[in-house]
Amino acid sequence: METKELKKSAELIFKLADLKTQPSQINRRELKKGEFNLSDVIKRIKSKKRKIEFIFWLIENCEKARTTKMLEFFKTLNPTADDVKRLIKNFKFAQTQEMLEYFKSSKPSVNDVSWLIVKCQFAQTQEMLEFFKTLKPDVKEVRWLIEDCKFAQTQEMFEYFKSLGPNAIDIKWLIESCQFAQTQDMLEFFKSLKPTLTDLTWLIRNCEFAKKNKNFLLK
Repeated sequence: METKELKKSAELIFKLADLKTQPSQINRRELKKGEFNLSDVIKRIKSKKRKIEFIFWLIENCEKARTTKMLEFFKTLNPTADDVKRLIKNFKFAQTQEMLEYFKSSKPSVNDVSWLIVKCQFAQTQEMLEFFKTLKPDVKEVRWLIEDCKFAQTQEMFEYFKSLGPNAIDIKWLIESCQFAQTQDMLEFFKSLKPTLTDLTWLIRNCEFAKKNKNFLLK
């Protein structure tokens, strides 16, 4: 659908009585009239960033603005991946498969995708993990996702992490911070990387699981 058609078809008239607060972009005439035209307000806002922030404000403050047509109008403003991920994370009505696909098409960075998976349960799907992998994250980016998101704490993700060639320090941090990684297999993998005595003693001192396996680690 063309941008002009979207603007015409979207629900652009909002009553001020439905708003929790009043935006500075609405003029006195509109205040007196008791309603405003979204398209006209957007035209008066110069910067793209402020246009997007106004849409966020409107969605947050007006329940009637949380519609599929508003999502389509939002897309006409060419939001960044950061804008899209915030919208999906903050508003349940935007948590749809269509919006996830739109997010993926907005050229998100590895950090954008990781952030959304961690912060938004709706985005915690196998499909999103696979998309995350297609962006070729480095060892630390995968480690952070596993550490920060229980959904990503699976044997499959651990094997993917190990396939990227982590060093002993990466494994040390993962074992210490992630209970799911506290297994005999991970300790054996850690030892196979020939950690320094400093790394060994640090892990034993800071991780109860490693402390219980002190003899295995030091032999």
